[in-house]
This record gives sequence, C-alpha cells and structure tokens, in this order.
Amino acid sequence: MKKLMNRYRTTISVASVCGIVWVMTFAAALMALPRPALADSPVTFFLDPMVVKVQAGQEFDVLVKVKGANNLGGFQFDLIFPSAMLEARTMKLDSFLTSTGRTPIPLGPKIDNTNGRITFGAATAGNAPGASGNGVLLRATFRALTSGTGAMNIAKYQVLDAQGKTLVAAVRGNKVQVVGSPVPATSPVRPTSVSEATEVPASPSRGGTFPIVLVAVVAMLLVLGIGGLVLRGRQSPPE
Repeated sequence: MKKLMNRYRTTISVASVCGIVWVMTFAAALMALPRPALADSPVTFFLDPMVVKVQAGQEFDVLVKVKGANNLGGFQFDLIFPSAMLEARTMKLDSFLTSTGRTPIPLGPKIDNTNGRITFGAATAGNAPGASGNGVLLRATFRALTSGTGAMNIAKYQVLDAQGKTLVAAVRGNKVQVVGSPVPATSPVRPTSVSEATEVPASPSRGGTFPIVLVAVVAMLLVLGIGGLVLRGRQSPPE
C-alpha cells in the first residue's frame, strides 16, 4: 500500500511538472507570434463650443481646436456653415501651430458666404519640431443673420507633420442656434494680405480747396456780370 501511494505521488508530481512546462512553452509561443502594427493615433480637429446659441445680429467666435497632435506642421480644410443663418467675417491662426517656434505660412482664408464655406490652410517652416499636444488652432468670427438651427462641419481636410508626411486625422463639428428677428447681410469680407496691409503715407487732399476756390471765382464773375448789365441798362437813354 505504501509503495502504491509513493507511485501515485510520483505520477502526480511528474504530471504537475509537465503541465507547468507546457504552460510556459505555450506562453513563450504566444509572445513569439508577430503582433499587428498599431495604427497611428489620429489628431482630432473639433469646433468649440459644441453648441452655440446667439441672437440675430450678434457676432460670435468659433474656435477650431486640436487634440492629440504630434509634430503637426501644416493643414488645410473647409469649414462648412449654414449660409442662410450665418455670415462669415474672419478666420485667423491662433498660437498653437507656431508654439514650438516655427514660422507660419497662412494660405487664406477664402470666404464664400454664398455657399457657406471657408477654405483655410497653413504650413510652417523652421528647424524646430512641429506642434504637439492640445491647443487652439484657428479662430473664426461669424455674424448671426436669422433665426434657425444648423450645423458647422470640417470637410476636405488634410494634415501634415513638420516633414510633410500625411497624418491620420479625425474631425468633429458643432451645432448653432440663432434666435431673434432677421437682420440684413453685409457685403462679404475680403481678407487683407500682408502686402496690402502696408501703411501708405497720407497725401495732401486734392479735392478740398480747389473746388471751393473755383466756385467762388465763378460766383464773383456772375455777380460782376449781372451788376454790369444792370448798370448798362440804367445808363441807356430811353427810345
């Protein structure tokens, strides 16, 4: 009986060791299997605030923010908005794209209030790395025209890193609600380029003094002419 128990224990011990060896071998085999490459985490462009509520006639800003950027060097996209409700006024770069010291090269904005579209892009130059992390990329200003509810979206987007490589990106829009009485739209705003913004020295006015002097001379001649006719009429003998 004692020999039988010893044999049973030996069999269990061998089985346990074999089980442990099998588990370790299986785990090592799993670790040796090739792993699928992980996709790059997308940089997200989104509009803030997510819900805008304004009065007709009021101007308001919408921020284009970035989340999860990594070596961001440039971008281009269209911002789509409801043109029946809103009028785009301006769009300009904020501080995020140049936060590492790179020089910005803006492309646009091109504002189309008829079709409700703003096209804007920017590249950067320099030896510093591109922008990383979270921040404010753009600031757009709109004017509410008439009551209603609509949406803004980012479309036709392309994102590049500082070396010109395409980055994976995701986008998120927002909702806009306008309340109140309608207001008339103004003429479209044409963005001013850097060359057009150069200050021109003021020149002397050519239309101020000269017309006034001319009118005074003509009036004096008319007075003298009329006076001469009156005097000549008085001096003429009656027939």
